[in-house]
Amino acid sequence: MIALKKGIALALGLVLLAGCGSSQKQETETPKEEKLEKIELSVAKTEINVDEELEITVITTPKDIEIKTSSFQEMKDAKIEKKDDKYMFKATKAGTYTILAKQDSIDSNTLKVKVNGEETDEEENQTNNETASSQTTSNQQADTDEESTSNEQVIVGADGTPHNDPNWNASDAVEVSAVMNDPDHYVGEKITIIGHLPQQAAIDSQGNYYPVIYPNTDTTDGLRLDGASVDIGGCVAELTGTLQKQNVGDDSYVFNVESYRMITDGSAGQ
Repeated sequence: MIALKKGIALALGLVLLAGCGSSQKQETETPKEEKLEKIELSVAKTEINVDEELEITVITTPKDIEIKTSSFQEMKDAKIEKKDDKYMFKATKAGTYTILAKQDSIDSNTLKVKVNGEETDEEENQTNNETASSQTTSNQQADTDEESTSNEQVIVGADGTPHNDPNWNASDAVEVSAVMNDPDHYVGEKITIIGHLPQQAAIDSQGNYYPVIYPNTDTTDGLRLDGASVDIGGCVAELTGTLQKQNVGDDSYVFNVESYRMITDGSAGQ
């Protein structure tokens, strides 16, 4: 009788051990879901021609997480398609394009690609006419120092002293509307923005005046300015500085100005 009880107890122990082993094996075989931590973009070159395809290398952390083409920021006159497991960029018009991706709340680094285009005969003739007209105007303006000075572009540093900056490239300027539409992409970056400076400062709900730059003259929704005192207005201008969150926890932003340039003829960005 004692031997029978020992046999039953041994059998029950073996069943329990088998159950535990099966449970552990099942837990081990359950795949662990990987969470996207980082997106890195790179290209072999940063200057191509219109309608030329450029491969974008995408590396994720962890590896082998697929980045959807819809995760890339939309661009006017350009697109990114996936061909043979490769991400291919192509633009139909010349210009400088910004490439970035955002997936699962993870932002990639930003790439800038310059696309060159060949001029048509009509565009070449128009350019030649504009050049001849510009030369004629320059000759007329050279008659007096006053006229020459009045048509200069003025660059002013943070200390208020005018200076010339040969490295200032208007093609790198970002429209104020683009910054306001997606400010988190630009927070903490030193950038040059382009927009319209009003003749008068804006006023808040407490009656306090503050400087602001607008996307155009048809809106009262603008980007607040701080930093260097901007003493020009009623014109299109380029401002260089850093975008910052005005207050932690809300969606207000301020652009900390380091230097600025007035475009006297109003043709900036064209």
